[in-house]
Amino acid sequence: MNNDVIFAAAGSGKTYGICSKAIRLATQTKKTILLVTYTNEGVHSLETEYKKQNLGVIDSNVKIATWYSFVLSDFIKPYQCLLNLKYKY
Repeated sequence: MNNDVIFAAAGSGKTYGICSKAIRLATQTKKTILLVTYTNEGVHSLETEYKKQNLGVIDSNVKIATWYSFVLSDFIKPYQCLLNLKYKY
């Protein structure tokens, strides 16, 4: 498993590079590819660029999410029933 973290200045081609690498990986494997960004605008940018490079389609094994939604869905929600909270809503 290879994990990449990219920090670069605005306009340096981050989104383009991330999407082209994800498209290449999506054709080579059936494993899930997760693209995480901090903002909803970042999700929109990744989705738009991915579709632009991949004939308008986001592959079924590619997931694009914000950091907050990723943490909630993959770290908190699966273990929520194990918490001993005084009040459960």
